[in-house]
Amino acid sequence: MNTNENDWLKGLFSRLPGEEPSASFREDMMKRIMAEAIRIKKRNERLGWLSVILASLVIVGLAIASLIYTGIPKITIRIPDLTTLSFYLFIGSLALILLTLDHYFRQAYKKKHQ
Repeated sequence: MNTNENDWLKGLFSRLPGEEPSASFREDMMKRIMAEAIRIKKRNERLGWLSVILASLVIVGLAIASLIYTGIPKITIRIPDLTTLSFYLFIGSLALILLTLDHYFRQAYKKKHQ
């Protein structure tokens, strides 16, 4: 730009009224910016969930297609002997007790370190 254009622009800008923004201008703009950031975050979250769901459906579909293509083998389920039932109940109860203790210890740790 040459100096004539600069002078012309300065003249135009000097004619503009010098209005001050409202007192809450900064606060209003920050609210709008935060609302836009929240909207973008929610959109990205929805897209993430959609991609996870689609990927899961593709994997399940491929598994079903491969089973159909190769021929589904006959599945038989054996009922275990009742003599081992006490062992399974013992292991299951130990796992339940350990999970419960873990839950309570984690709650106590979170309360202590907050």
